[in-house]
Amino acid sequence: MRNIVRILRRDVMRLARVPAAWVIILGLTVLPAFYAWVNVLGFWDPYANTAGVRVAVANEDRGAGDDALGEVDLGATIVDSLRGNGELGWTFVDRDEAMHQVRAGDAYAAIVIPEDFSERLVAVIHGDLADGRPQLDYYVNEKVSPIAPKVTDTAATTVDRQVNAAFVSAASEAVTQAVNRLGGQADRLAAQTTDDARTALERADDGIATARARIAAFIGDDADGGTGNSTGDAGTADGATGDVTAADTLQRARDTLQSLSRLGGDASTALTAASGLLADTQTGLNDFATSSSTALATGESLLAQAAHQATGTLSGLSAAVVTANGQVAGSLATLRDMNERNAALIDDLNALAASLPDGGDGVAQAIDALRDANTTLGGTIDDLDTLNAGIATTASDTGTLADDLGDAADTALKTAADARTGLTGGALPQMGGGLGSLAVAAGAIGGQLTAQGTLTDQALLIVDQLDQALDQADTALRDTDEALAGVQSRLATLRTDLDALASASTLSSLFGGGDGLDVDAIATFMTAPAVLDERVVYPVDSYGSGMAPLFTNLAMWAGAFMLIALLRLETDGEGIDGMTATQAYLGRWLLLALLAAAQGLIVTVGDLAIGVQTANAAVFVLTGVIAAVTYSAIAYMLAVTLQHVGKALVMAMIIVQIPGAGGMYPIEMMPGFFRALHPFFPFTYAIDAMREAIGGFYGDAWVTAVLHLLVFAAVSFAIGIVVRPLMADANRAFTRRVAETGILNGEPVTDAWPSRIATHARAARRRHAAGKERP
Repeated sequence: MRNIVRILRRDVMRLARVPAAWVIILGLTVLPAFYAWVNVLGFWDPYANTAGVRVAVANEDRGAGDDALGEVDLGATIVDSLRGNGELGWTFVDRDEAMHQVRAGDAYAAIVIPEDFSERLVAVIHGDLADGRPQLDYYVNEKVSPIAPKVTDTAATTVDRQVNAAFVSAASEAVTQAVNRLGGQADRLAAQTTDDARTALERADDGIATARARIAAFIGDDADGGTGNSTGDAGTADGATGDVTAADTLQRARDTLQSLSRLGGDASTALTAASGLLADTQTGLNDFATSSSTALATGESLLAQAAHQATGTLSGLSAAVVTANGQVAGSLATLRDMNERNAALIDDLNALAASLPDGGDGVAQAIDALRDANTTLGGTIDDLDTLNAGIATTASDTGTLADDLGDAADTALKTAADARTGLTGGALPQMGGGLGSLAVAAGAIGGQLTAQGTLTDQALLIVDQLDQALDQADTALRDTDEALAGVQSRLATLRTDLDALASASTLSSLFGGGDGLDVDAIATFMTAPAVLDERVVYPVDSYGSGMAPLFTNLAMWAGAFMLIALLRLETDGEGIDGMTATQAYLGRWLLLALLAAAQGLIVTVGDLAIGVQTANAAVFVLTGVIAAVTYSAIAYMLAVTLQHVGKALVMAMIIVQIPGAGGMYPIEMMPGFFRALHPFFPFTYAIDAMREAIGGFYGDAWVTAVLHLLVFAAVSFAIGIVVRPLMADANRAFTRRVAETGILNGEPVTDAWPSRIATHARAARRRHAAGKERP
C-alpha cells in the first residue's frame, strides 16, 4: 500500500512540474462534460416546439343533410377545431397544394378530407354501410426525418378524435331528442311494468305463505313454531272435530288392531275349549245311549253349557271384529283426506315454482321428495283398504257362524228333549249328528280366527309402514318449508330492489332534471364518457432531465477513454524500491481514478447548474463520481491487459451500450441481442442509480444499482491484477511489433516480476545520472 501511494504522489508531482500538462489535464476533466451538457440542453423539451412541424390540411367535404341531424358539415367542423389547436403547424390548402408540400418536404404530412365524408357518416347512422365506412386520407413523408412521422401521427390521432367526437355528439343529440319525444310513453310503460312486477311478486309471496301455512298444519307446527292441529280454514284434516293428527289416528288404529289380536286369541282359545266340550259331550252321549237315559239329561246340560259359552264367545268376537272394522275405516278416511291434501299441496307448490323468477329451482327437490312420500302413502292406503275389506268379510262370517252355532245348539237341545220321550226313536243318533255339526262349525270358526290373526299382524305392519311414511313426509315438508322461506326472502329483496329502481332517477342525476333529458349534457358525456385521471408516481420536470442519465454516463465513459488514450498506462519504477506488478497497476490506476472522479464531479455539478431535476443533489453527484471511477477501472483493465485491442473494446462498448442499456428506449423495445446483453452492461446500473436520484427513491433500488457497479470494478481489478501479469510476454511482443511499424504508438510493458522491475528501475537511475535520459 505504501508503494501505491508513493507512485500516485510521484505521478502527480511529475504533472505539476510541467505547466503544459495542466492544459491537457483540464481538457481531460472538462471536455467530456460538454458532451453531456450540450445534449441535455438540446433534448430539454423537444415536444414543446411541435407547433413548427407543418401539416397540410385539405378540406373537400361538401356536407350533407338529414332529417334527424339537420345540416351536417363535419369537414368544416374539423377545420375549425384544428385552427384552434396549437400542437402542430396546421396549414389549410387545397388537395394539390397539400400533396405538393408533403412531396417537396415543406410539410411533414398531409390530411385530405374527401367530398363525401359527411354523407358517409350520415349513412352510418341510418345503417347504410354499402359504400363502406367514411375515411380520411393521410399522407406522410418519412424521408424528411425519422422522428417527424411519429410526431405527425399526433395529427392523425387529433383529427380522428375530432371526427369521432363530432359524430358521436351529433348522433347523441339526435338520439336524445328522440328519447325526449318518447319519454312520456316510456315512463308510463315503465310504471305499468313496475306495478305488474310488484303485483306478481306479492301474489307469489302470498302463495308461498299459504303453502307454508298448510305445511305447518300438516306437520303439526303453528305459526310461532310450536305444536298445533291439523285443521284448516274449512274444517279438520280428518273431517271430524278436535285436534287429531295423522300420528294420533295411526296410534289409535294400532291400539285397536292389538286389541283385536288379543280378542282373536281369546276366542280361539274358547273355541278350542268348546270343541273339547263338544267331543266330551258326544262321547258321553254315546255312553248314555248305551248305559242309561240319565246320561241324556247330563248331556243336555253339558250341551246347553257349551252352546251358551260358544254363543257368548262368538258374540264378543263378532263385536270386536265390527269395532276393528270401524276403527280401520276411520283411519282410512283420515289417510285418504291426508293423501288428497298432499296432492293439492303439491299442485300449489308446482304452480308457485312456475311463477318464481328463476323457475323455482330452489324448491324443485323438496317438491319431488313430497310427491314420492305421498305416492307411498297412497299405496299404503290401498293395502289398508284391502285389509279392511277382509276384516269386514271376517266379521260377516263370524256373525253367520254364531247364528249357525245357535241354530245347531237349539236343534241339539230340542233333540235332547225329544230324546227323553223318544230315546229309542233315533234321538240319540240325531243328537250325535248335531254335535258333529257343532264341532265342525267350531273348527271352521277357529280357522277363520287364525286367518283373522294373520290379517291383524299384516295390518300392524302396514300401520308401522304408514308411521315411517309420515316421518319421511314430515322431513320432506320441513325441507320444503325451509326452501320456501329462502324464496320468500329473495322475493322480499326483489320487491325492495324494484321499489328502489322505480324511485331512482339515474338519467336525471347524470344529465340534469326537468321534463326531459339534457341534450347538450348527454352529447358532451357521450363524446367523452370516461375521463383518464393521470397520476404521475415519480414526476420528471422535463425531457432533458429524463435523458440526463444517458448523456451523463456517455460523457463519463468518453472521459475514461480519453484518459487511457492520452496517458501512459505502464508504470516505471523510478524512485520506488521493490515495486511489484500489482503495486504498479494500482498506483497508476489511482491517478486515472482521481482524474475520472473529477470528470464525474464536474459533469454532475454542471447538470445541476443547467437545471436537471434531482430528488437528492448530493446522491446524484455521488452516483456520477462512483460511475466515473468504475468506468476508469474497466477501461484501464482492458487497455493494459489487451493493449490496443482493449482500447478498441472500450470504444465498442460505448457504441453497444447506447441501445443496450435502456437509456433512451425501454429495453423491452430493443432487439433480442441487446436484451440479452442488458444485464452485463455497467451503463444499465449507473443509469438506474441516476434515475433514482433524479425522480425519487424506492426501497433499496439505488443501493442495489451501486453495488452492481462496484461488482464491475471488483471484477476489473481481479482481471488486471491476476490475468495481466500472465500476458506480459505476449503484450511485450505485441508492443515491439507495433513499434516496428514506425507509425503506431506503443509503450513498454511493465515486467510481471519484482526483480526485473527493480533491475529496470536501477538502470533508469543510472542513465539519468549519466544525463542520457530524462525521468
